[in-house]
Amino acid sequence: MIEAARDKFSVGPRHTSNAGQVWGSTMLIAVEVWTLAMILSLRERFLDRFVNGASHGLIGLDFFSTPRGFRNLISGSNIYLTELDNYGPYATTFFTHPILAAAVGSWTSVLAPWNAYGAFVGVSLALLATGAGAIACQFEGRLLRAFTLFALFCSLPTYLMLWNAQMHVWLVLAAALMLGGLVGMERDEQGSTRSLRMVQIGLLVSLLSKPLALLTLPVLFAARETRRALILPLAAYATISALFLLMPELNSGGYNGIHWLNLINASSSPNSSYSLVFTEEFELDENTEIYCLPMYLCRLTGAPVSTLLLKLPVLAILAMSTLPLFLASRRRRIHVTIATFMLSLLSYFLCCYPVYEYHYAMLLPTLPVLWWMSQGEERAELRWLLRIAFVVLLANFLPTPYFLAPRTPMRYLTASTLLRVVPVVIAFVSLLLYCVGNGRAALEEGSDGVVSPRGQMPDLVRIGAALTILAGVVLASVLLSVPDRLLKPLDQWNSNDWSMHVTDLLARPHPGLKPIDLASMHCVVARQCFDTNPRIALEHYAAADELTPEQPDLLCEIADRLVLVGKVELAISMYQRVLELEPDHQVAQARLRIVRDRSRRETQ
Repeated sequence: MIEAARDKFSVGPRHTSNAGQVWGSTMLIAVEVWTLAMILSLRERFLDRFVNGASHGLIGLDFFSTPRGFRNLISGSNIYLTELDNYGPYATTFFTHPILAAAVGSWTSVLAPWNAYGAFVGVSLALLATGAGAIACQFEGRLLRAFTLFALFCSLPTYLMLWNAQMHVWLVLAAALMLGGLVGMERDEQGSTRSLRMVQIGLLVSLLSKPLALLTLPVLFAARETRRALILPLAAYATISALFLLMPELNSGGYNGIHWLNLINASSSPNSSYSLVFTEEFELDENTEIYCLPMYLCRLTGAPVSTLLLKLPVLAILAMSTLPLFLASRRRRIHVTIATFMLSLLSYFLCCYPVYEYHYAMLLPTLPVLWWMSQGEERAELRWLLRIAFVVLLANFLPTPYFLAPRTPMRYLTASTLLRVVPVVIAFVSLLLYCVGNGRAALEEGSDGVVSPRGQMPDLVRIGAALTILAGVVLASVLLSVPDRLLKPLDQWNSNDWSMHVTDLLARPHPGLKPIDLASMHCVVARQCFDTNPRIALEHYAAADELTPEQPDLLCEIADRLVLVGKVELAISMYQRVLELEPDHQVAQARLRIVRDRSRRETQ
């Protein structure tokens, strides 16, 4: 695969300098060596100490949820209830668009788990090469083409993405396709049809995986070159989404709408649940793997960041999205569109809480495009803004100081976070000023640089109405399919809500689920509802105990809960059971002494 890409990338114009040829060849060799090193490290793990996200050692943790989702789908359970299946050694909750469970899980689930993991790593490398090719084919010169391949492959975020076999690779591909298409439209007006197809495919890939491209829709709508192209991918997205939301066979229990609700939940709180299916709170502010601006500010101030403050980058993006309506120059319109697209990618790290290091891989396709834009920019001040964004984003190739003390990640947490976040902040400001500078330059040109959007109004109204209808179809499908309880905060759930939730979670476990897995499901439900409905919680603890008797830690947890509801004698007997099974269980010994002392004082 790399050799084929190398042959393709070696073709360049005759005027390429000798130095450029040498550097290009060096970069291609570096890509081959680094790719081989990443593949070997997935087995030998020698690169793990350089990425905090590998500290837990559960390689492929984020991958196995996808084949589990598909197995749930064909067994009558819901895609997002990944705890109901036992494919693979472990799994996280499924987050992406439900179609990915069918598109990827359908062929990975028939393979042995680790064979499936290896196969998807290979697919991920092919997708990265495809994305690099989509951008590089727009450039002249071997050096820039080779750098494109280098940018997408040779970084630690890329390694961590492969380490997890993360579906995030689809978003990297989507970003590369859209950027490549926009560059092609600026370079060759005659070939814009092909470039437009790349934008459409990239947009659809993003929407059907992780829909960060939603923030790019306003600027793509404002630019006359891309406006009409939005209808086809959004129509396909709305149709596929409606099928997975409204067809009971594809949406058992109505949980598929969680994908859309999770988008809102991601920026709500540092202690919010990752997923609304299993609504346990995750202490994100204590997670050393999180690298984003909101989390840094939260740790700095000791309080969640204002939601309004988190939305300021989004408001800035929306403001810049209006510029193409007024720019007469096709070149300037497309450059502002590219810059605003990059702003939307950068905003994720400025607005959302659950940001891991592998997420930074989606910024890698911006690097060769920034280089190309700076080479062709005539105005010195705008050229320097692009160069600043390019240089600071090169920090993605640097390892964080985590590798200096991998066993104590808190030691360099601030430095690691700042190494990833500060370049994003600088790049965001630089590109924001670049967009403003283009608007100012157009104003200086007078009527030759600025046009009135009045003539575009009929087109804007027609296409805007169509896009609004398509968006309305998706939103209505979500609201019609999602259970009402999932639209309410957890502390407002009543007994009926919990009863229905438990029924959905435990109604159709996968036939191959082990008793210990089902017991852990009962414990999850019990922990969720203990504060609001302890009676139901204790029933599920009892069910877990019945499925997996003589589990000291489980019995100790049940005893702790019994103390909280005042059933002290029963709790004492439970602690005694723990000590019969494990006489040296220190937690049970300490808790038993405390409970007995308290009980003795109350009876005196």
